[in-house]
Amino acid sequence: MSYTVPIVGVAAVAVLAGVIFTTTQNTDSTLSTSPEQLDPVSADIDSPSVNAKPTSQSHSLSTVAETVIENDVAKATTVDEIENVTQEAVVSTSVVEAIDFAQSIARERADDATLNEQANILRNDPAKLAAVLDEFSAETDVKRLGRLRLLLGQLEDSSMVSVAESMVFSGNPESSSEALRLLRDIGPNVPAAQEVGVTILSSTQDPQLLVGATNILTSSANVDNATRERVVGSLSSLVQHTDATVRRASFSTLARWSKDPSVTPILLQGLTDEDPNVRKSTAYGLVGYEHVDSSVITALLSTAENANELSRARSGAILALEGMPLSESQRTRLQAVQAQF
Repeated sequence: MSYTVPIVGVAAVAVLAGVIFTTTQNTDSTLSTSPEQLDPVSADIDSPSVNAKPTSQSHSLSTVAETVIENDVAKATTVDEIENVTQEAVVSTSVVEAIDFAQSIARERADDATLNEQANILRNDPAKLAAVLDEFSAETDVKRLGRLRLLLGQLEDSSMVSVAESMVFSGNPESSSEALRLLRDIGPNVPAAQEVGVTILSSTQDPQLLVGATNILTSSANVDNATRERVVGSLSSLVQHTDATVRRASFSTLARWSKDPSVTPILLQGLTDEDPNVRKSTAYGLVGYEHVDSSVITALLSTAENANELSRARSGAILALEGMPLSESQRTRLQAVQAQF
């Protein structure tokens, strides 16, 4: 989303270019040590690098822009010139106010009530939403990124998806990580976000991106068959990934997405994986599994009864078995294990 700033807007933006750069640079260095103690209105806007006489520390970017516009009005010599400057000023101040708003979100941690208020503002003000997205995509500080992501995650706006997707593949780990979290937050209600997750699964072997993609795909409700097949196919291969965190996420997600009992043998491999956390995640992933057969019950009982197994893995196996149709002898074995916990 882009906005055209008129002639006077260009004058304001020209002055503000140094202001924005100085504000962001100096404020971020302070935030890296004590983000919550920083005054919400940065004094760095009056930095000597602006080459202007310092003004009050409470001045925001929009206040500086209004000063520039007032000077342009004073220079106007005809009624038409004054009217044009006035009309252009409305656009210019609106854009700069949106930038002010976005930067204030990044500077200050908000409570739940404030987040809700800010989210309502973005739902009704496209200029402010665009400014927040611009700030989010350009930011590199982890804490500031997190604050912006928390706000954007309150929305269900598909316009955020393309911005987040470009950040995922930006090569910046912090930016990529927060973009993945944003897609995870909006994924259940924004189909385009889930599509990014599907694309990631089949386009990279990077562990961080793959785990992030599985977090986006938390729900398979209302998914068409073609998408489901793509996800299941990708995950069926990723359970063999060399990185244990990828295998762990893949087994767990595969159990939720599969509608075909043919993947059962693949899932059960997770219960004997060399990594104990993979075994644990697989056991919990089988809670509520739709395609229960004797092989599933036998494998879970083996995990539950294994005294050398990770306690959490045994607990997951017990929980999965509790919801499955067991024979009398299998139920007796389960009860014996439950008595140990």
